[in-house]
Amino acid sequence: MPKPRARGGAAAAAAAAGGSSGRSDEEIIKERKKNEAFALADDALFGISWGLWVLAALWFLCFLPAAPESPPSHPLLPADASTGLLICGVLCAGLSRAS
Repeated sequence: MPKPRARGGAAAAAAAAGGSSGRSDEEIIKERKKNEAFALADDALFGISWGLWVLAALWFLCFLPAAPESPPSHPLLPADASTGLLICGVLCAGLSRAS
C-alpha cells in the first residue's frame, strides 16, 4: 500500500523525506519576490474593480437620467454604460481572486 504524502507538492515531499529541499537562498528569495508581485497585482486589480463599481454607481445615479437612450449595437451587449462598468468590475474582481 502506498504511503500517504503530505500536501504541498514536491518541496513538502522532499522536506518530509529527509531535511532540506536543496534550494539555495537566492532561489527562495526569487520565488518569494515573485509571489509578492503576484499578490500586489491581485490587490491592484481588486482595487480597480472597486473603482469600476463606484464609477458604475456614480454613472447610474448622476448621468443615466441625462444620457440619451440608445439601442445596443449587439443583442448581448448592455445598452447603458452603468451595466457595462458593473460587468467590468465583476470581471476584474473575479480575475483578482483567480490566482
